[in-house]
Amino acid sequence: LALLVDERMVLKAFPKWPEQRVEALRDALGRASQLRRLKDSVCPSSASWSASWDSTANILSKIELASEKVNAVQPPLESYNRNAQELRRHFTTHQIPFDLPALVQEIKESTVELCKRIMQDVVAEV
Repeated sequence: LALLVDERMVLKAFPKWPEQRVEALRDALGRASQLRRLKDSVCPSSASWSASWDSTANILSKIELASEKVNAVQPPLESYNRNAQELRRHFTTHQIPFDLPALVQEIKESTVELCKRIMQDVVAEV
């Protein structure tokens, strides 16, 4: 084992090491992280959003910024929805709890919250 440098090679030396499950765990962690970043990109209460929102003075610019954010979130969400069954089966096979519908729902709720904030700003402008 001392000659092996890569952690995977070391772990493969153990016959009962669940490498496929570890890969599935990494995949689930990566997907959850990506979905959280998507949520943060449209969530008006996140720090990154507030900074870009406050620096935009014009209401039309704010609407355009929000539209860009929502349009950027749409393709990944559609991809996750298309692959939901396959992902569920993959993670269930390895006994990994991954609540994709809940994460997608959080993103949708953040998008609605963003639209609500836009409408409040439009009403305040008028």
